[in-house]
Amino acid sequence: MWFILCIFIDFLNVGCSSTKAISYENNNQELFKQYLQQSANQFLKDNTKQTHLSAVSITAGCPAFSNVSVYAGTYSFGGSTDIDQDSEFQVGSTTKSFISVVILQLAAESKYKFSLDDKLSKWLPEYSNWGSVTIRQLLNMTSGIPSYITKEFEHQFSNNEYQYYSPKMVLKLIKNKPLEFNPGSKWNYSNSNYILLGQIINKVSGKTPKEEIETRIIMPLKLKHTFYVENLPSQMINSKYLVSGYRLHSGMKRSFDDIKMFTMSTFAGAANIVSTTADISIFINALFNSTKLLNQTQFMQFSSLVSVKNAKAVKNLNSDNEFGYGLGIEAKIYNKHMYYYYSCNTLGFVLRYLYNPSDHSVVIMATNAYDGYAIRGDWYSHISNRIDNINFAIMTKLAPHC
Repeated sequence: MWFILCIFIDFLNVGCSSTKAISYENNNQELFKQYLQQSANQFLKDNTKQTHLSAVSITAGCPAFSNVSVYAGTYSFGGSTDIDQDSEFQVGSTTKSFISVVILQLAAESKYKFSLDDKLSKWLPEYSNWGSVTIRQLLNMTSGIPSYITKEFEHQFSNNEYQYYSPKMVLKLIKNKPLEFNPGSKWNYSNSNYILLGQIINKVSGKTPKEEIETRIIMPLKLKHTFYVENLPSQMINSKYLVSGYRLHSGMKRSFDDIKMFTMSTFAGAANIVSTTADISIFINALFNSTKLLNQTQFMQFSSLVSVKNAKAVKNLNSDNEFGYGLGIEAKIYNKHMYYYYSCNTLGFVLRYLYNPSDHSVVIMATNAYDGYAIRGDWYSHISNRIDNINFAIMTKLAPHC
């Protein structure tokens, strides 16, 4: 009888300890959520007047500390409808990570007879000036293919913002231009690489990038608010969930366009996904913390870096090589630690995500203003730097819980 009583008392003690642990974790999460909310509110307060940004969304967490999301502001500048967990932002170059996952999956499937070392000429021979470039060089930005975002493109697009542009139409502006350097000899960021990769997905699989991303990523991960937009957002997204995005016009008088319904076809494969910070967090966690999307071999290729200084392979970033680029992912050194990240911009949106491989924590922050044509404006630098600073501060706050 005494033995049974002791067991019963031990059971109660364990239960009490468990309850205390849960209570402690819940309290920490609530305090952390308050901190995130204060960060979002302050960012909104500091930047709204000058930029017309009206919305801020932040998601942060790690496997040991459940994701927390906060929202500040409204769907539009001067509007009255608050954003929430359903509010969708253009997520810019995060698209490149999605494209890279599909390319790596296709390369691993023997039926396609497709390799990262294939030449562009094998799949898209019509781009004869760039035929010697490999798929891997497209992915890691060492191809030498020039950017299609030229003054001619900007002039043409600014007069036809609701027109569909096929990838071939977009690249026609630069198709006859030579490579800017020998493939693999330098690193240079060019969206043209990922416009081409979208076409390659279609050639290899017989399906559109939209179909492949939906089948291989969006549906398996149950990303309910993530869309690969081939043309006008209104054709596939309920407009009530889409946050307005503001582009500043340079000139004597400051004025802003709401670009949320502009065609996204000009960035197909490079920056045409719409999503939420919560959905992007699910994607990043699946990419870095599981084998749901890439097995270990594929992930090693995805995360293999070249130096942005000299395009040489680099295993570990340091003070001599502070920035690296993988296959659709950026990396940098901050306070002697390496982080994976992406700086993502469209004509009216900014998103930054940051992933810490040492504790598997992730922070995503999105807002809805960007000057797509005058990127050297002081306020743009202010917003971008501020988001980066906030993300690193959040990482520091999150670290003890991860």
